[in-house]
Amino acid sequence: MAVGNIPLQIPTQLGNFEAIFTVQGLCQLRWPGRKITAKKVSAPDQVSKLGAQLKQQLNAYLSGKEITFTIPLDLSSGTPFQQSVWQALVKVPWGKGISYSELAKRSKKPTATRAVANACGANQIPIIIPCHRVLRADGCLGGWSGPAGLKGKLLAMEGIAFTA
Repeated sequence: MAVGNIPLQIPTQLGNFEAIFTVQGLCQLRWPGRKITAKKVSAPDQVSKLGAQLKQQLNAYLSGKEITFTIPLDLSSGTPFQQSVWQALVKVPWGKGISYSELAKRSKKPTATRAVANACGANQIPIIIPCHRVLRADGCLGGWSGPAGLKGKLLAMEGIAFTA
């Protein structure tokens, strides 16, 4: 059962992210300065515990530490196809880029490159679901729904080669 709808502020060196949790886990993470769409959150004690875990992991990542996020995720906002893309994307490790076409193959839809790109654009949980690691086949950055210039900085921090 879900209660409330107040986003949790996650302070980082980039500013305050806003997070929303359900009983399943983190369902939305918004960049600093972007408003979150209200959704019911889980019980306050769970939010406090998951919020502390997210704050620690997100700040470690943004400080350049290689980290595997362990925060539970609620992907129910996506279609079954989007969820399959996001689940495949979570498995792309730190320091490894992936092309949209390779992500389509891993999502069991090898001809759905454009749909994969759209699923990346619909990602409600950036960084944790690392859509920044997805590059065009020619190594260029490709699309990005995050703050301008940040995709390249995140890739460089992880040591992922790309073409500007």
